[in-house]
Amino acid sequence: MIIGAALLVLALPLAFGAVPMNRAYGFRTAEAFKSPADWRRVNARGGRFLACEALILVVAGIAGFLVPDIGSPAYIGLSLILLVLSSAIGLGHSLSPKS
Repeated sequence: MIIGAALLVLALPLAFGAVPMNRAYGFRTAEAFKSPADWRRVNARGGRFLACEALILVVAGIAGFLVPDIGSPAYIGLSLILLVLSSAIGLGHSLSPKS
């Protein structure tokens, strides 16, 4: 849960385009460094993806506190649902048009 929250804090400025081009923070790819507009586009897209994945980690962490028996079918089922959701988000992100 703590890692998910930390990732969310790091992802939101990127998702909202609040991080100027730099070499220390953001999705640093050759495409991103072509121009400030490309930097914002690449980092907004990556930030949105990272924020979605971070929220899944936060939900999984909260569920871990709420489910008393970690070996219970409810916990295992929730873990599988979150795994599938995370994979679907990643697949959707990789297949969606670049914008």
